[in-house]
Amino acid sequence: PVDPEFPQERIDYVLKDSRPVLALTEAELSGLDLAGYSTADLQPAALPSQAAYAIYTSGSTGRPKGVVVPDSALVNFLDSMQSRFQLTSNDRLLAVTTVGFDIAGLELYL
Repeated sequence: PVDPEFPQERIDYVLKDSRPVLALTEAELSGLDLAGYSTADLQPAALPSQAAYAIYTSGSTGRPKGVVVPDSALVNFLDSMQSRFQLTSNDRLLAVTTVGFDIAGLELYL
């Protein structure tokens, strides 16, 4: 995740360093037609060791460093949080962090 509120220098560094093969921007997402898709169409990672996502540190001690979060770690975290909070489709969770902060995965995926 890249927060569009980040300084342009940081965004440029993260994109150059991570070399993404695909980037979805707000403009691209706003015109995306998902009507013909369902969660059944989503394919899970082939292996638990494969990357779920990469996130960059704040860079407070120098350059930001990319950290790859494996699928298994994300699944374990979300499974643990779901069993602790037992959220249902009737619950709502207020997202209070930016997408570039590590705990955002809880708010985005749970």
